[in-house]
Amino acid sequence: MLLKETLRLAWHDLRVKKGRTMLTMFGIIWGLAAVVILVGWGVGFQNYFMYEMGKLGEKLIMVYPGKVETGLGGYRAGKLIRLTEKDLRALKSTRFQYFEYLTPEISPGYLTVKYKNESRAVHTLGIFPQTLEMRNFSIGEGRFINEEDVRRGRRVCFLGANIKNRLFGENQPAVGEYVKVKGVRFAVIGVARSKGEQLSIMMSLDDDKLLIPFSTVQMLFVGTPYLDRIMVQVTSRLYADQCIEVIRKTLAPLHGFRPDDKEALRIYNVSEGMTEMEKFGGGLQIFLGLVGSITLFIGGVGVMNIMLVAVRERTREIGIRKAVGAKRRHIFLQFLVESLVITLPAGGIGIILGIGFSWLLGQFPLPRFFMAPEASPTVLLVAFLVMTAVGLFSGTLPAIRAARLNPIDALRYE
Repeated sequence: MLLKETLRLAWHDLRVKKGRTMLTMFGIIWGLAAVVILVGWGVGFQNYFMYEMGKLGEKLIMVYPGKVETGLGGYRAGKLIRLTEKDLRALKSTRFQYFEYLTPEISPGYLTVKYKNESRAVHTLGIFPQTLEMRNFSIGEGRFINEEDVRRGRRVCFLGANIKNRLFGENQPAVGEYVKVKGVRFAVIGVARSKGEQLSIMMSLDDDKLLIPFSTVQMLFVGTPYLDRIMVQVTSRLYADQCIEVIRKTLAPLHGFRPDDKEALRIYNVSEGMTEMEKFGGGLQIFLGLVGSITLFIGGVGVMNIMLVAVRERTREIGIRKAVGAKRRHIFLQFLVESLVITLPAGGIGIILGIGFSWLLGQFPLPRFFMAPEASPTVLLVAFLVMTAVGLFSGTLPAIRAARLNPIDALRYE
């Protein structure tokens, strides 16, 4: 009952000073909208770059051969490392629990791919079926390379989206047609769904690649037992560092280098880059949140000043209420509630405006690297907590001052 009466009195008092109340609310509205938009932009920035980096394969580790850097301990400095399928079998034999996939890749470079009168130099890879998941390819038409294709060394190929469009055009189907790769006839069995631009690439965009069964490339275009790289997919990004340590310790005795020699094996860890981006994105969100909170803090100071003015203007009223039996907590609660009646509705309007602006911006095509804010649940929770904190902050000092007024002095106040 006390809270209901306090709310009624607070609403009545604020209606008396409509203009002052509306101007004060505007500062809170603008501040909360700024918090939602800026923190949301930080979230959008992080999600965009995480998505772009993940196109290559978010749990992928690429192991490249290097050369021995140090000659200490009997090792020969400058020795070139050449990876073979023996290394792949050695890694599989460890049965390390965090290895999900282990596959080799080879590349004969850019081969000439011809269809009728169209001809293109295309970055070609010899791969295994697991590449579909490891490299985050999606099938747009047909099917992907399977185990039987690799086992039999079939002359089949899977086209990146851009290569398909350049050779066949956007509207003509490619599956079932034949292309010539360096003069050798290949059947097109599938086409990838476009990935678009990528932040992480390997010599070329994935949309510009031609994928062929590993054994076919090895037999027709390479003719050596050496691998260009070993592709490793881990069960979780959390275990990437442990997997890299196992890789180095397993291959070091096979090639005669120290496990801590970082140049002997050049390892590219996609998850490491994504982890760093997560940290950067989190820091950016905190920074932008603080920037937005400064605007909100200014609005909170405005609310506090208004409430302090209200305390001074209503000193005699406070004295009368205390004289007829109102306790300190009643006076404190009244002014605190008045502050919250200003900040909470204004904050709610500000949050809605921030969400609306973020949504509206997301409906337009934006330049690359400029992303729309995302009003995620985390952003809304942060905005709500900041809004509540500002309301309490701006109302507590005036409420304390009002509650401490001496009723005799208050009655004498003019």
